[in-house]
Amino acid sequence: TVSCGTSVTLDAGAGYTSYSWSTGGTGQTETISTSDTVYVTLQDAGGCTLQDSIIVTLSPAPSVALGADTT
Repeated sequence: TVSCGTSVTLDAGAGYTSYSWSTGGTGQTETISTSDTVYVTLQDAGGCTLQDSIIVTLSPAPSVALGADTT
């Protein structure tokens, strides 16, 4: 995913009994503030483990300067 700005919030989805993000988080969502590959490991109520990853690329928001206001 490519995001313009300083961070992006990832959501692993509801309904799992545990969440483990490679960034150290343990909740359903995780805010990422550096470009990196992020991994999440999930466990469901039946004890099955699921894993997924995403490459996060953060780009600075563009700066726009239109000059002084005129009428």
